[in-house]
Amino acid sequence: MWAKRFPVPEFDRHSLKNLDWNPPEIHESLDIDRFGCVTVNASQKFYERFRFRGEHLIAIACRLPDQEVTLWGNSYAWPIQRAVVTDSLDADSCNVLANWKTPRPMNTRLGDEGGIKIRTPEAYVMIGHQFADHWIGNRVMLDERWSGAQGNGFRILSSSETEIHDFHDAVIYFEWS
Repeated sequence: MWAKRFPVPEFDRHSLKNLDWNPPEIHESLDIDRFGCVTVNASQKFYERFRFRGEHLIAIACRLPDQEVTLWGNSYAWPIQRAVVTDSLDADSCNVLANWKTPRPMNTRLGDEGGIKIRTPEAYVMIGHQFADHWIGNRVMLDERWSGAQGNGFRILSSSETEIHDFHDAVIYFEWS
């Protein structure tokens, strides 16, 4: 009965276990001339607006094509996961494109089933896990070699753990044709 009431989407998390991880290089801005992503620092005010804290607090800046992009996510983690996607890093004026959290621990659903369609030249992502009344930033790994079923795209992998290199806790995908 439990599985019928709360369906869990398929998610191949095994390929995201035991990955080599190095802290990502922090860029000053979205200074890339290709479609993809880089890690950047945001203002403390931006992080506070969304109640994100922690040692691995970071934003991921994404350059996107001038067309509709599908944004979707998966998760496999004990802590509740959250992904926030905005159209800028301005704490006062950014628009939230997605604000997703897992419905419960060990659920692979993160965000709308089938994803959402967005159209913006850039997006900014924060990923973290719940701790009391705030969110602790996850360690992130950028996977720009992933292209998805539509042929183009990238994904952002993350881990809630500091010692274990399993990057399936929250995964955000951007893909387009």
